[in-house]
Amino acid sequence: LAFLGDTGTGGENQERVARGMARRCQSEADCRFIALLGDNIYPSGVKSADDKQFITKFEEPYKHLDFRFYAVLGNHDHYGKIDAQIDYSKRSTKWVMPERFYRFTVGEAEFFAIDSDDFDPPQSKWLDERLQASKARWKIVLGHRPIYSYGWHGDDPDLIEDLEPLLVKHKVNFYLCGHEHEQQVLQLKGYYEV
Repeated sequence: LAFLGDTGTGGENQERVARGMARRCQSEADCRFIALLGDNIYPSGVKSADDKQFITKFEEPYKHLDFRFYAVLGNHDHYGKIDAQIDYSKRSTKWVMPERFYRFTVGEAEFFAIDSDDFDPPQSKWLDERLQASKARWKIVLGHRPIYSYGWHGDDPDLIEDLEPLLVKHKVNFYLCGHEHEQQVLQLKGYYEV
């Protein structure tokens, strides 16, 4: 399994990463899915489920990877039509985004895919209830924007206020996100230890 953010350029770097993932997955039996952590289609999302960018910036680069890609929305995806990314799930055998926020289970892990660019009260209530009901050994939330960051975008005050308390309350093991175009591993003070 792999977690990728900010990928949808259709350029050489995306192709190179896709080839590397294909090589690794041929040699390992545990490649079951990929999570796309937002900004799936640069620079301005898509206009419809028929948008050719789904081919040039998703299907073609990942043609050698034969498993599901669970996608969340990023800020660049919000510039287009969000429903188009949801509707594309009905056409593609790989692309999975049944709703703006949703959950899925793989093995002992339950994943909660959220729209961190519009983390509104209905979504917060949904996440709170689903995390409360989860019996999974591993609870992992997938979003696009980081709560805290040493990168260029910095901390997100809205997510600090609205999302972080839910992660702590329900002892979420990981919050995985993109947006900064770099790798950071942060542990919150007083946060649940793995």
